[in-house]
Amino acid sequence: TVTVADSIISNNPNDGLALVNSPASISTAKISDNGGKGIDARDNSAIMVNDTVISGNAKLGLSLSAAVGSIRGGTIADNKGKGLEIANKSAIMVNNSKVTNNVDGITFDASSGAFRQIEVSGNKGRGFDAANKSAVTINGGNISNNGKDGLAFVASLLAIRDSEVKSNKAFGILADDASLVVGSGNTVSGNATDLSPNIPVEILKK
Repeated sequence: TVTVADSIISNNPNDGLALVNSPASISTAKISDNGGKGIDARDNSAIMVNDTVISGNAKLGLSLSAAVGSIRGGTIADNKGKGLEIANKSAIMVNNSKVTNNVDGITFDASSGAFRQIEVSGNKGRGFDAANKSAVTINGGNISNNGKDGLAFVASLLAIRDSEVKSNKAFGILADDASLVVGSGNTVSGNATDLSPNIPVEILKK
């Protein structure tokens, strides 16, 4: 088991932390300005990240591939690629965190995620981008001021409740005909286009 606490991992030429088939616990750390990814976890790795800043890495913030992870608190910001990349049948849980000012915020490919009290804002591309039978649940999200769509889903599932999707530069929520979007109690406003035509207006009902 890898344990990182109250530490700074920065200015490495490659990834800040690379895990293969390994459990890891990271708390109150700063993982920044590395030449590759901040954290790369793959091949049955399991990672817990608490109250940690992942910022300014050259490729992306945190990547899961065939791995599982949880994030509580902390910030994933100003990475030169994606904030979070969840791929290859990975799963993640995120609570009370911010994903801001990355190139894309959070991407899913054939993976799943559950988010509670999450802010995804100010990313240059999309806030959330999910494809290939991914499944994402969001409860109490703030997805705003992203440079493209707030949330974009292709052949995937989105369940969103009690969230705000505002002032994104393209669609607030975009889903193709092979996707399913459900939810309630959301505010979707001030986007270039709030909802793609196939999204039920029921998701706005309080």
